[in-house]
Amino acid sequence: MYLLTLLSLTAHAEAPTRYSVGLQVAVAKDLPDRVERSESAEFLIGPAFVIPARMSLLDGLLHLRAGLEIHTAAGTDRLTWVDGQTTFYKDEQAARLWSGHLLLGPEVRAPTGEGSPVSPYLAVGLGPGRVRVTHPLELETAELLAESVDDSSPAEDFLARSRQWVPSVGAQGGIRVDFGGVAGELEAGYTVSFVSEAPLSNTDEAYKVHREAYGLDVFRLGLGVSLPF
Repeated sequence: MYLLTLLSLTAHAEAPTRYSVGLQVAVAKDLPDRVERSESAEFLIGPAFVIPARMSLLDGLLHLRAGLEIHTAAGTDRLTWVDGQTTFYKDEQAARLWSGHLLLGPEVRAPTGEGSPVSPYLAVGLGPGRVRVTHPLELETAELLAESVDDSSPAEDFLARSRQWVPSVGAQGGIRVDFGGVAGELEAGYTVSFVSEAPLSNTDEAYKVHREAYGLDVFRLGLGVSLPF
């Protein structure tokens, strides 16, 4: 009997760490940034998706969180180019932004009472991000396109593009309600990254077309579910 009790306690102590993965759907907005070099950079409200994966570290109070955040929005930014000895720029150039961030960091939960299914939480994280921005060049900026682009070219060829890796840092806070195996989450998040100046592909190299730098400060609010496994 004593041996069975000891084995039971040992098995309980060595129980595997509990993992969970979720999916959140949110609305997001790039907020104004005081340090932005380009005042023409502004993006509208757009959809966002978050996939948070968690590993319990301390009786469910402390977790290691890895979150994939995806966001897209339409807006404007500023282009610059050179023609001869003169530098030109265009403010409020139409743009479409796609961003993805993979953030890793701790998440702390605060139980509201013994046996309560509700637990507020707060998390922080940092990691790499990937930003893609496309610009439709037409009318006064159509001459900046590569010489190979003509009226018979597909619509994709009329988009000047930039892709780059960016460092990112973020914070998340929310309320989690456990429904017995499945949890619902209401979460707000704020992710900051600096998108440096970048040359645009699909443009005439003679013009040295660049997109100016700006800060990307995405605030989002969303709902989601989380499943243990």
